[in-house]
Amino acid sequence: MSTLEQIERMAGLDQSSERSEYLGDYASLRRVLGEACDQASKGKGRERHAQDLPFEQQPMQKLLDLYGFGFGAGQIGKKVQEAARLPRAKAEQELLGAIVYAAGLILWLRSSDQGGA
Repeated sequence: MSTLEQIERMAGLDQSSERSEYLGDYASLRRVLGEACDQASKGKGRERHAQDLPFEQQPMQKLLDLYGFGFGAGQIGKKVQEAARLPRAKAEQELLGAIVYAAGLILWLRSSDQGGA
């Protein structure tokens, strides 16, 4: 079971009719977002970057505190650029990493007094 499926179960969205109504035409998007979450929480992200800390306290978030919005945007751009030159499976992993960086950037914006970029 994916991390996202576990979260949905805790939120009471694991009943098939309710879940399908909740996802509707966006099931494929939810699946990709779940893969990004799994990559960060179970894969390379956890192994290399987590340092046994919650996502909001991991080094990526601290680097955003130090360097600001441009750091996160640059990491997203770097991952997208790398994906363009890689075989499909590896490109997908880089793009999932870009999604994780984008989510981290959103959380950073929400947690700080950053009125904008």
